[in-house]
Amino acid sequence: MNLPGKFPRLAVLFLAAVGARTAAAQSALSGTWERLGPEGGAVVSMASGSDGAIYLGTADGHIFASTDGARHWELRGRTTTQQNGRIDAVVQRLIVDSRAPRRLFAAIWFQDPAAGGGIYRSEDAGRTWSLAGLPGEPVRALEQSPSHPEIFVAGTRSGVFRSTDFGRSWERISPAGDPELRNLDSLAIDPRDPSVIYAGTYHLPWKTVDAGKTWAPVAAGMIDDSDIMSLRIDLTNPARIFASACSGIYRSENSAAQWTKLEGVPYAARRTQAIVQDPADPRVLYAGTTEGLWITRDAGETWTRTTPRDWAINGVVVLPPSNGNRARVVLGTENQGVQVSDDAGVHFVASNAGFSHRVVAAFAVHPSQPGRWLARMAEPGADAILETRDAGQTWKPLPGAVVVGETAQFFGTTAGWFAAPSDGGLLRFDDAKQTWRRLRFAVSSLPDTAPPRASKARAQKRKTNPPLREEQVVVRDLRFANAVIFVASEQGVWTGELTAAALRPARPPIPLPPVLSLDFVPGSLAPSEGWLVTRANLFHSQDAGKSWQPEPPPADAAALRWVRSVPGASNSGLLLGAANGVFWRPRGMREWRQLGAGLPSAETLPPANLEPAAWLLAAKAGGLYLSRDAATSWTRLDGPLETSFFLGAAPDGAGGVIAGSRSEGILRWNPNK
Repeated sequence: MNLPGKFPRLAVLFLAAVGARTAAAQSALSGTWERLGPEGGAVVSMASGSDGAIYLGTADGHIFASTDGARHWELRGRTTTQQNGRIDAVVQRLIVDSRAPRRLFAAIWFQDPAAGGGIYRSEDAGRTWSLAGLPGEPVRALEQSPSHPEIFVAGTRSGVFRSTDFGRSWERISPAGDPELRNLDSLAIDPRDPSVIYAGTYHLPWKTVDAGKTWAPVAAGMIDDSDIMSLRIDLTNPARIFASACSGIYRSENSAAQWTKLEGVPYAARRTQAIVQDPADPRVLYAGTTEGLWITRDAGETWTRTTPRDWAINGVVVLPPSNGNRARVVLGTENQGVQVSDDAGVHFVASNAGFSHRVVAAFAVHPSQPGRWLARMAEPGADAILETRDAGQTWKPLPGAVVVGETAQFFGTTAGWFAAPSDGGLLRFDDAKQTWRRLRFAVSSLPDTAPPRASKARAQKRKTNPPLREEQVVVRDLRFANAVIFVASEQGVWTGELTAAALRPARPPIPLPPVLSLDFVPGSLAPSEGWLVTRANLFHSQDAGKSWQPEPPPADAAALRWVRSVPGASNSGLLLGAANGVFWRPRGMREWRQLGAGLPSAETLPPANLEPAAWLLAAKAGGLYLSRDAATSWTRLDGPLETSFFLGAAPDGAGGVIAGSRSEGILRWNPNK
């Protein structure tokens, strides 16, 4: 993508690279980070403490907190980065210690299955975290005993574990290797006797009455092969238990000896992630499902949905009534962020102030209009493509609905926004008409020879206006040179005038497609000079892409990925991205040098912008690295809370840096704060 030109006081090169932190990188620079939105995001888990604080966990280890009843949120910390640098920790369950409200426990599993997970603990209300136990175990369930708060029970993919010392040590209490008592999704501890434990697995529930010495299945009345996603013991009657399964919601009146399937919640909404009882009225239960919030006010006999059907709810917190008001219900949703009700769950309003954690799938910056950025959200909906023209203060849906797919790319250019859908094609946004216009990729369908009896006039007409056949082209890169658009694609290089409705294959065709990237030297004595790469080859053009000649790539480079030319009178040259890092060749030289000294030697995305004095590299898997000495040494710019799967970075037009993130939304670094 093309990004803004001048970066005040700091000329930069932006790269987006794959790679985790490296020991060679220096500590983070001074400055502050802020989240520019859009507000909201995906909530995985929620919990509240006896002091009224509410906490939420995300799919990349972040913990947000609210101390004013979910009206405002602040980012407190990250569960795993201080221990192992991982940024893929799913906070499946949060527990606030019933006796020490500043002590939190988090049940973690990593998105990389080989990494497992563990239980993490914070002693300072979520600001810092340490591993508390079960390293390598993907933990999906965690509960604290109501009567003996020193006792915790955890459920993992391999079984059930128990701690009797506030999580300092753990022991397995389910048979190792048991084919049934594994793949835990939910747990419940009897409020009177901590030795009585209920465990919900992928396949029906289990129970122990002796702290795990013996276990028995308790599935009578349930449809076989039910995944037990949540368990809730009645606050006033421990013999009454509620369970949610893929086959519906069940209730037992005799400590799980027999279950009764409850009616009222339709089958499509029965994947219930949370069942929460109203602390002021035990007859009221809130069921957070994949199709909205369902409420019963008669202990499960009848149910009513009070939210839109398309809300997928992962967490529910019910705050006790105060000052004569009804219970405040707080929902953590998958696509709508945090939603709050002050009338016991009848009506909800968004409450995401301070909570900005949207999943951004694509990010682009307009090169000639500072503060105009484009972000495509990963979640579906009418506002999936958002634009800001005031540097993130406000975001509005871009009009003109368009389906582009999960892995689509967006390009910011002097001619406006372009979108390359996942399944092929190219779209240009028409600012005047406020809609997307499709550009065709067309080739001539004229046969090599004219039909034998075709007249000369007809043959001449076919030659002048040959019939066209449209191709489905998967775009990888896009550039302009001398008012001509050039597209690198899986099907080679395509060109055409910007005003044309169709692009044609470049002549002569480039050998060995796919073409992954191309670029033209801006502002040089030879403005038509260009470069392109395939997976194994580098090509050079000196006539605006009319012809291409092979050039030797670095001998020690792995598969090539992208190419960008570096303008400047004293520091010009060529950058080449490969599967094993970034390579540099000064203009007029033939020798390549791999950039290092703190940079990850891993696959990178194309550079986003370039000026000669200093360089900034944004690592896709975490890390923004700044060099002020022509790439001799590098300093880490981002901290543990900002580390993310970056999509790119750019100047913000005011001396700072903006970055698009797969999980943090749009971030900005201000060096002056």
